Amino acid sequence: MERETVEEYAGRFHALAEPKRLRIVHFLGAQGPATVGTIARHLGADQCTVSHHQRIIGQVRFVKRRQRQVCPNLAYAVTDRYTFELPAVAAAVLSVHWAAPPLPRNRERA
Repeated sequence: MERETVEEYAGRFHALAEPKRLRIVHFLGAQGPATVGTIARHLGADQCTVSHHQRIIGQVRFVKRRQRQVCPNLAYAVTDRYTFELPAVAAAVLSVHWAAPPLPRNRERA
């Protein structure tokens, strides 16, 4: 893998390393576009905290801002279905690895 690609992937995974950000992505994928206020109520967090996390996951293009036509507030949505599925895929991969016995650290040569 090219260095630039590795750095981009690392940055994107780093953006999801905070539990609230994963919850935001999951919520938006399941519920559809929502305002910061709606997301904050769902998470039990204040709007400043949600806005901060939205900015970070927006910078790596996991969510996008959408102007709502019926109300002047901005709504946020996941960029595509793959973004919504990412936490589930990660959980599936990690559960396989956690269920497997640990690999031996040192193998003695025969």
